Amino acid sequence: MPQEIVQKKYDFDRVVRMILTLISVAVGVWLVNYLSPVLMPFVVGFILAYIIEPLVEWLQRKVHIKTRGIAVMLALIIVIATIVGLCWLIIPYLIDEFSMMSKQLAAYAKSSLSIPYIPAEVNDFIQRYIDLEKINELFSKQQWMELINKALSGAW
Repeated sequence: MPQEIVQKKYDFDRVVRMILTLISVAVGVWLVNYLSPVLMPFVVGFILAYIIEPLVEWLQRKVHIKTRGIAVMLALIIVIATIVGLCWLIIPYLIDEFSMMSKQLAAYAKSSLSIPYIPAEVNDFIQRYIDLEKINELFSKQQWMELINKALSGAW
């Protein structure tokens, strides 16, 4: 036996509550948008705390650290050291690869040879419309070092 859907009447009280709800949601969205520069550090902090929480719990349980503050500090040191170590290993490799790619692009730009795996139409399009010298400048080692210095100086 199917249930019948009963529609409620739209009386004055229900309409007023719906309008107030819509106004509250609109004000909430506007307020979050207006305060987003101020709220962003709190959001980032909340996300970091949520991500690091299992490590803190593990340190307290397995390493037998009694105070939570020390476990949090140790977890932050571990996370920062891991990030720095990964960057220390990966960034030089990426810079070398981009500089090697830049040299290959320069050689390709100077030659009029076609690559056998690329269709002739694509090769003509690349030779005609893409400025490979400008791309070569973007992939230079000096350009990447400047970009990394700007990013790191902006982060601190």
